[in-house]
Amino acid sequence: MAVHGLGRAKAHVDDTLNRLGIRFGPDDISISRVDFCIDVHAPDFDLKPEYFVMHSSSNRRDYLADTEKSVNGKSGRTTSVTVGGTRNRQVIIYDKRAEVIAHGKSYWWDIWNHTLRYIGKAPLRNDTLHRAAAPPKALTPDPAHAQANRVWRVEFRAGKDLLKDT
Repeated sequence: MAVHGLGRAKAHVDDTLNRLGIRFGPDDISISRVDFCIDVHAPDFDLKPEYFVMHSSSNRRDYLADTEKSVNGKSGRTTSVTVGGTRNRQVIIYDKRAEVIAHGKSYWWDIWNHTLRYIGKAPLRNDTLHRAAAPPKALTPDPAHAQANRVWRVEFRAGKDLLKDT
């Protein structure tokens, strides 16, 4: 969707289902989750699970890079924190750069760099609160520039129960 938009994504799904001979009507569709996300170029951001404030009944999962497994602890560099459950409300913050490299999603470099070029052309706001340092020329997967090219994703997820009940 980031590259071609919602309309083309829906057309792709419709075309794929049609090729498989799967017919459906408006009442046959059930949405199980809706995600809204934003990617933030934040080279100096340090994800600290203990800084999260949440309802006492919420669950939190941390993923630590040095241990390569899901744990609840404070050793190593935290690469993601998930709060909430998949069937209701959930928020996840994770190192999108690392995920892009790990899963070979190289198209994200083009998307992010297109945005950086756009930002470079856009005038900065007069308000000093919103004035940021000049963005880098380009983000790359080069390990030598890992820290300077760090991109974090913040994802808000609405699960099936939340969508159905509200």
